[in-house]
Amino acid sequence: LEDRVKLKVINLVSKQTRLIMPGDVNYSYADGDQWYQWSPDGKWFLVTYVPSDRMFVDEVGLVSSDGKGKIHNLTLSGYGDFGPKWTKDGKMMIWGSDRLGSRAQGDYSVNWDVYGLFFSQEAFDRFNLTKEEFALLKEQEEEKEKKEKKSKEDEKSGKKGKKDNNGEEKQDEDKVEEIKIGWKNLTERKRKLTIHTSRASDWILSEDGEKLYYLTRFEQKTDIWETNLRTKETKLFAKIGANRAGMELSSDGKFIFLMADGKARKVDIKDGKATPISVNGEMVLKTADERSYIFDHSWRQVREKFYVVDLHGVDWDFYYSAYRKFLPYINNNYDFAEMLSEMLGELNASHTGCRFRASSPNSDQTAALGLFYDYAY
Repeated sequence: LEDRVKLKVINLVSKQTRLIMPGDVNYSYADGDQWYQWSPDGKWFLVTYVPSDRMFVDEVGLVSSDGKGKIHNLTLSGYGDFGPKWTKDGKMMIWGSDRLGSRAQGDYSVNWDVYGLFFSQEAFDRFNLTKEEFALLKEQEEEKEKKEKKSKEDEKSGKKGKKDNNGEEKQDEDKVEEIKIGWKNLTERKRKLTIHTSRASDWILSEDGEKLYYLTRFEQKTDIWETNLRTKETKLFAKIGANRAGMELSSDGKFIFLMADGKARKVDIKDGKATPISVNGEMVLKTADERSYIFDHSWRQVREKFYVVDLHGVDWDFYYSAYRKFLPYINNNYDFAEMLSEMLGELNASHTGCRFRASSPNSDQTAALGLFYDYAY
């Protein structure tokens, strides 16, 4: 990402870059709030972007990775669409949408659903098969696969295989199948995958594409839920109890890699058993250097992102020097936040400031006092 919102590709050998998505179709409100994902064959990007008439209401787009194509709006909903992900074979994408979610008084969404869109009619038709129809198709495919395998083995036994340096026969390397986009009726080949609207935060499909796993909360904290996409059977898959979490499917499809509240876990696809992944490491934190970096970063962000170019006529270069001189004498983040707020206050603009959030895990726990009223009295 260049200038926070321009999506580019760089050739690591030649160092040449090409623009995939321009910066005028997005707005970065906070660091790290942009989303993009490269297709398995490297030919496409799934992105979230903002149509010119709906700022802060993202749509999901598809754009070629050669830098020559336009952004194709895949969702066309006018509601919030976010977090698009490719399936492993690239024949489908899944994403979140608040189209059918509840709205708060201020019109922001409070829950949403996971949807799927199919890039070919063949994949869409396969998804829409009943349980019985799909079982019959699988039986036919397995029989065909057995015949093809036997035919290859017979052919191989009659030929002398090429040897590698270790004297073993070479195996064909896995080739990534090129994704074919069926543009006709593309945006109509979509389905809602979740059976209940909820506060879902991440989603993945199983390797065979038959099950959806998603992080959501129905109680106080987030857990992993599972939906069989063919039968719609939905159940709690793994009790995680996290405040914040994200997940990815392993390359072999046998487990889910889960990062929950800063801790890594391995969740087995067979039974939902979560096993902690131990990590040993050491970090030397130089707090003064960290505050110096954050100061410079904040000053630059204001210069680049403020809503008017002249920054309300403020001499921003002058205030950089005027406030930076206090840094050597600040030894805690409370005072640092106060100093940053003072500098931002020179802009005389709303919604600008710096907050300090104290953390006291071993502090005293005091009672919350209250009254129970006897309404019958």
